[in-house]
Amino acid sequence: MHEDLNFDKINLLKNDLTEFNHPRFQHEVARIKKIKMKKKIIIIGNGFDLNLGLPTSYSHFLKSLYFDELLEDGNQIANNLKNRSELENWVDVEVALKDYADNINNLGSKILSSFKEEYKELAKQFLEYLKSIKYDKINKKSKAYNFITNNSVDKYNKTTDILIYNFNYTSTVKNILANQGWSSNDIAEKHIHVHGDLESNIIFGIQDDTKSTKFHTFIKKTTGEGFQRCDLPENLKKGYDIAIFGYSLGVSDEMYFKNPFNWLSQNENISKLHMDLYYFGENSKDELDYRMDQLTNSNLADFLQSVFLEKIDISKLTK
Repeated sequence: MHEDLNFDKINLLKNDLTEFNHPRFQHEVARIKKIKMKKKIIIIGNGFDLNLGLPTSYSHFLKSLYFDELLEDGNQIANNLKNRSELENWVDVEVALKDYADNINNLGSKILSSFKEEYKELAKQFLEYLKSIKYDKINKKSKAYNFITNNSVDKYNKTTDILIYNFNYTSTVKNILANQGWSSNDIAEKHIHVHGDLESNIIFGIQDDTKSTKFHTFIKKTTGEGFQRCDLPENLKKGYDIAIFGYSLGVSDEMYFKNPFNWLSQNENISKLHMDLYYFGENSKDELDYRMDQLTNSNLADFLQSVFLEKIDISKLTK
């Protein structure tokens, strides 16, 4: 049996594997090639920012002066949202927008016209609220901070090629990566704001496959200014390991997950990948279980033939 190679030799192998043609190195060359190709997808949701101690949820916005201004101006969408006491996360808000649009479909063009203006005002106030948050006051001892720092180290170990899909509008992940030594080019290449960011345009609205009329197609995410196609669905089919932190896999983003999760349910012969779901508390677990069941068309057992799924309750982690 050949001796193990040290990290210097491994890095040399990865820089130019073709130089090592001696039989002694063939096993190591094959192993390092496999390591070189390994990738990991990290998906970030609003629970990430909340765990950092930031007031970024929609329920926080509902209690803000920015939302009060909408109520004072008689914004009917804001009134409708205020009356839906169950609103606690992004998904419920987007469902509420869809329901509101459905309810006013037959109320005439004047109501529909005011709906568009009120929707724009809601999105504007929401953006202003998020911009007002002090993002330098994050909890560096939080599970979210540890999660992203521990995973970002892998990029510079050269063992894992990381792709980060961030469903938040904030720059918290980018700031942490920069503090970890990532260059601006690395961040631009490996970190994707799926719904836009606070420095450009935010994509705010409902899922793309919702049936709509010409009077409220404008609230679909794909019609939003700055919407760009995302390669997440394709990459979810490539067998990369996946880590999801603080993200509910909600209905409003189903277009990114429905097809690949179904594909994984029907392809049990692919190399089994790892998927880690980080959630906070029992209610979040129940919501994730429900969404996983829906995204796999109630074929979760088949899905688990292709995916080694681990659920991690952040509230119970000690480190």
